[in-house]
Amino acid sequence: MPRLNGEEYVPGPAVPEGSKPADEVFVVRASGEGVKSYEEFLAKTHLYRCRDWQNAVTGKGSFTYEEALRDEEKTLAQLAKFPRATEETVVRMVHHSTAKLEDLLSSIYDAFKPTPGSSDKENDGGGEQKREQHPLGSKRVIRTFLAEVADKQGGLWLVRPKYCDKWKLPTEVPEELRTLLPSAKKKAARSPAGKKESAGEQADDLRPTRPPLPPTRSLEEEEARLKAGSLKAFAFAVLKDAGKEGLATAAALERVRERSEGKEWPKSLPNMMTALLSSDPAFCRVARGVYSLRALPGVVPMPEPAKAAGGGGEGGAKAEAGPKAEAGDAVVSRAGSVAAEQPPTDADGLAAAEANAKRAKAALEARKREMDAADAALEAAKKALADAKAAQQAAAKAGPASPQAAGAGRGGKAPASPAGGAKGGKGAAAAAPATPPASQGDDEEEPKWELPEELRGEFKGAPDDRKGLLAFRKTKADADKKLQQQK
Repeated sequence: MPRLNGEEYVPGPAVPEGSKPADEVFVVRASGEGVKSYEEFLAKTHLYRCRDWQNAVTGKGSFTYEEALRDEEKTLAQLAKFPRATEETVVRMVHHSTAKLEDLLSSIYDAFKPTPGSSDKENDGGGEQKREQHPLGSKRVIRTFLAEVADKQGGLWLVRPKYCDKWKLPTEVPEELRTLLPSAKKKAARSPAGKKESAGEQADDLRPTRPPLPPTRSLEEEEARLKAGSLKAFAFAVLKDAGKEGLATAAALERVRERSEGKEWPKSLPNMMTALLSSDPAFCRVARGVYSLRALPGVVPMPEPAKAAGGGGEGGAKAEAGPKAEAGDAVVSRAGSVAAEQPPTDADGLAAAEANAKRAKAALEARKREMDAADAALEAAKKALADAKAAQQAAAKAGPASPQAAGAGRGGKAPASPAGGAKGGKGAAAAAPATPPASQGDDEEEPKWELPEELRGEFKGAPDDRKGLLAFRKTKADADKKLQQQK
């Protein structure tokens, strides 16, 4: 099975312990193990996707869990080709060897290479020759076998204890070869006789070091320093419930939201959560992307990688500026962020909280103004709609005018009798017949098909009132559509 950060790792069972048939189970695809909660599922998925896994056979790293599994399968397939009858001879050739890898592979390959006289055999068919296969297969097979049985420490090859016990090999390094081990080289470098400092090494000694973390406080002391309702208080409570295994940043953020239901957080809450967990000394990283409380018993913080010694670039510039740095200056951390030597005080946190409260209050007032303007536009649209309906009803009640009223309206007098009509001649006779209904309303006042005054022209609200502008446009479009239908 693949190793996690060099240590053995056994995935959990497919069915969690203590689960009932009716319980909901989340299955992790990479390992096939089951978990009870979605938060655990996210944490496991994140863990298996991190590049902290190694091939347990060869020791190669920087794999995801699934990549490490596939690499192990290829390695085991190569090891199956290695003849175990030659294992003892190869192991004895490797143990305490000082040769480079390529030279060692060539020497082992040549040692088992068939001689020219015994490698050629005549074929019964036509006298052709065919070459016998190498007993060890190829150098790739030998390389895979070496990765399983031995490690190179410094300039010396050492067979692993399992194979030393199997083939009775000496575990103690001879005196003349101990100087090749890394520990011997470090002791020689620290000794006064072998210490030779170059200009670059002296510059490394002057590099500013990372400020030490404050002493670890107990859980009670940490809880006493928390401010009720703060992000740190919620994160502290969530990680305390999670225990020493900790939680991934995303899972911790989700639980903080659930615990603080009803509390309004800014949009930058994920960034605030990440910065809090990575910089506050109350929290520590136990795996890549997984954090826990430093004060919990049994928590082992993940070690920070060592910085490269001396050199150019930004690191070299910081090293040269080390002697001139004064107390209180900032130190550049591994991730490139600037961390103050002094931890932030409660006063700084209070000032930041007050500033956030002021910004939230201003945003709330602006939102209220926008909603008031939208309400006013909505009331105006309703009033315009009511006026339009009233005008339509009044026009429907009036109805078409009678022929006599239409004639009186045009001539000023109604015809009194037939005698009067005779005196009038042709003009009077022409006035007698009734006119068509379509011409009766020529002199009547026609209805005005126009929008209400408040909906004419452009929007008169605030320039930044986008919601009011949209409401005005929609109301105006609806009113115009109804006018077209009335026409």
